[in-house]
Amino acid sequence: FLMGTQSAFFGPSKFGIIPETVSESNLTRANAIISMTSNIAIILGTTFAGLMFLFLNPGGDLTQGYPNWYSGVIFIFIAILGWICAQRIKSGAEASAPHRKLEWNPIRELRHLATDKPLLGAVISTGWFFLIGALALASLNVCGKEVLSLGDGGSRLFFFVAGGIGLGSLLASKLSGDKVEIGIVPVGGILMTVGFALTAIVEETLLGYGSTLTIAGIGGGMFLVPLVAYIQERSRGEERGKIQGASEFVTFSFIFMSALVWDFFVNTNMLALSPEGTLLAIAVLALTGTLGVFFAVPHIRSEEHTS
Repeated sequence: FLMGTQSAFFGPSKFGIIPETVSESNLTRANAIISMTSNIAIILGTTFAGLMFLFLNPGGDLTQGYPNWYSGVIFIFIAILGWICAQRIKSGAEASAPHRKLEWNPIRELRHLATDKPLLGAVISTGWFFLIGALALASLNVCGKEVLSLGDGGSRLFFFVAGGIGLGSLLASKLSGDKVEIGIVPVGGILMTVGFALTAIVEETLLGYGSTLTIAGIGGGMFLVPLVAYIQERSRGEERGKIQGASEFVTFSFIFMSALVWDFFVNTNMLALSPEGTLLAIAVLALTGTLGVFFAVPHIRSEEHTS
């Protein structure tokens, strides 16, 4: 609970400070670096957790091995390193709205997004990406354990996703150049769709799964980075913190919803999907999000030209 609370403060601050730290021409590039390192850290952390579990509990036996508090010591050590690194963050910008009162009703914060349809579409698309990511996390855990018989579940599979996201983030930066190129988003969505769909039909080996998951990861990086940069570019001045907070609320609402969607996928008589079936379902969700963004792109671009 405390870690989640910390993230709620850290997320909007991290993304809100980027436009205050770099020029507009470097906005996509900065977000590419942040997205690449953040997503790689998240997935490598998941990989490390699987390896740590096997080390602390040899053979997966919870009654043998080292005591569980060993893992707590490791977590605290990593958190301290993160805190030390955070001390070097310097914006140089003053607070844009220091007298604005704290709004306890999230619905009122979301109303501001509703007045800007392109911005609302970008925020929802970002949340949709994390819905897909959370479902992929659950699905790959099951596939790693039941299909590939990996002792650490899907931890090693996440390594391929991490590498793909890193490449996709850098590719989005390269293709965007000195501007925020929202037109890259549908291309990334198509790659995500193809990557997850192929995972359900390739040879059931670590390399077979890894190759298609790398494609999905590349698409994920190309999908997410321009959206985040666009949200930052669109939100300006004293509204930036409010918009970033609302965006984080939407994102974590989608992540929370992923648990319900996953339960619907595997535990209902209507579906009861196999591990490969959940990957195909995720591909369908990726395609759905891609179509939504695709039809929104011309509207977003026309709004930009108009403004």
